[in-house]
Amino acid sequence: MISRREVLGGLAAVGLTGALSGQSAPADSRIRLPKALTPGDKVAIVAPAGKASGQAHVTLAAAKVRSLGFEPAPSRNILARHGYFAGTDEQRASDMNDAIRDPSIRGIIALRGGYGAMRILDQLDYEALRRDPKVLIGFSDITAIHLAFVAEGVAAFHGPCAESSWSEYSRATLPVVTRNQPYGGCARVSGGDPLVELVPGRAEGVLTGGNLSMVTAMVGTRYSANLEGSVVVLEDIGEDSYRVDRMLTQLLLAGLNKAAAVVFGNFRPRARPGSELVDPSEFTIGQVWRDRAKAIGVPCFAGLPFGHVTANHILPLGIRARVDATACTLSILDPAVG
Repeated sequence: MISRREVLGGLAAVGLTGALSGQSAPADSRIRLPKALTPGDKVAIVAPAGKASGQAHVTLAAAKVRSLGFEPAPSRNILARHGYFAGTDEQRASDMNDAIRDPSIRGIIALRGGYGAMRILDQLDYEALRRDPKVLIGFSDITAIHLAFVAEGVAAFHGPCAESSWSEYSRATLPVVTRNQPYGGCARVSGGDPLVELVPGRAEGVLTGGNLSMVTAMVGTRYSANLEGSVVVLEDIGEDSYRVDRMLTQLLLAGLNKAAAVVFGNFRPRARPGSELVDPSEFTIGQVWRDRAKAIGVPCFAGLPFGHVTANHILPLGIRARVDATACTLSILDPAVG
């Protein structure tokens, strides 16, 4: 396991990359920042997608939130079930809106991912959210809500869910949501995935993206990621190479070549029956990255620690960032909380 000293040392070593030539991309002036979380703040645990496995699941998640220094507040319908959802659309939207509207709630953390967040987007109270922005943390299917928050003018935070391991690395990235100052360079992980330059260059832009499947599914909706001029971060799990190829190609056709830069996280496979039988003629994920990155044609690197991995860095969507694809660094340039 990576030590806190290694994490902090990595932060200092990575630092901010050098100034770019030309004009930097401006921060999005529409974005409202939630207040920084402080010890003892009440944080709602909501299940806007997949269902909880039972009370023990929720109890463990609450203990993890408490270990971060916050007071967990499980939503009233968190144990509800409706097919593969954590309750009906109305129940899940109601829990999200309760957290959004309650002034005593300062943050919202998703219990888990799964599927279902897209189904409640049009039921969320974005007017109340803009009046009192809340820190929203989660990943995987929660990308849909992140993109909706940003589209409606509020920063959102791609990071561990309440049920996640909350590794020492992930905990060390909490200053993204607890300090009103630029976070700076994202730390490397000792013994983690290798960082790989795909297309050289440096660029700045507003962070967007998250789970590749969800970013792709949102194309054409009012909540679609704004790709043009942005730093687009993408990760996924258990997707075959051809599916990753197809989704990246769809995003390319939707304007990913107009992004400022693209950064890939981990795309680790998920065990399936017969998965040990690999056709050597098929493309690897790495080969797909290289092929599609070349077609996209903007600075790009792979291996950033975030998403479906233990070292899941909290990334503030809607906040300005800088990429140096040659050095394989991502730096967060502006405060993400007020």
